Amino acid sequence: VTSRVVLVNGTGGTQIVERAEFTIEPPEDIGQRYPIVFRSRVKSGVFLVDNILGAWPDDGITSNETFILKVEIEPELNPLPEEFVVWNTLSVATPPDNTLIATNRRVNPGIEQIIITVPPAGVTNRVVIHLPDVGPYDEAAFALNHPIMASLALYYGSVAQDYAEGLQGPGVDDQYVNAIQHSYWTALMAADSVLESGGAIMASDAHERSNRLNGGTAGDSVMDIRNNYIGTLSAGTNALAELDARWLDGDLYRTQSNSIMIIKSNGQKVYPLH
Repeated sequence: VTSRVVLVNGTGGTQIVERAEFTIEPPEDIGQRYPIVFRSRVKSGVFLVDNILGAWPDDGITSNETFILKVEIEPELNPLPEEFVVWNTLSVATPPDNTLIATNRRVNPGIEQIIITVPPAGVTNRVVIHLPDVGPYDEAAFALNHPIMASLALYYGSVAQDYAEGLQGPGVDDQYVNAIQHSYWTALMAADSVLESGGAIMASDAHERSNRLNGGTAGDSVMDIRNNYIGTLSAGTNALAELDARWLDGDLYRTQSNSIMIIKSNGQKVYPLH
């Protein structure tokens, strides 16, 4: 028996934004193997994921944000044995046992944990979905309401971009370059006496809100918000050295190569699966 758990993050329940997959196998001595596959997709293809994904909250910034989890059983079991698939959620509605397709929405940003258990196999799958908070302003509104801070943010953004471009080259990890650009930007802003850490977060959140309004993925913003925050913790004369050390320690976020899975910068998982 094979079961698949499918997540679809969409707009209006129709437009697919993200899809990925991972497989967890139970201990050998169970007698039957029940691999659980969590599948998600981006527009360019299907990728393996065994950690966290991003989804937008249904908070009115963009419309009709839902996420769908689907469990696929192969070969089909009809009817399912009692309590074959058991769900547990953090704040969204918990589907009844043996639900195979669950559509949900969460209005408030935060972290949603969904536990999907197949008791006959002794398999528990923990799906962690980050729903990012991108603040009250997009970049245009931030500039209108805080013109001096916006000008400083733009200047420091160009400094960080120039530095990041200088890092690029053969053998250099693009994920490292992206993480350093974001975190160095906020480190520079946080060190400025006008912006400080609060202004750095406001400016970087405005950038992520614009990303959302322009059709960007929640997963990208989950990663960037983390790296922006870490940058504010390294707002000193040794910022770049500190950020390099944080990259090696896994404090920053990246996506796994050829995937949309969000992992720590040292390659470890952000959350254990079980």
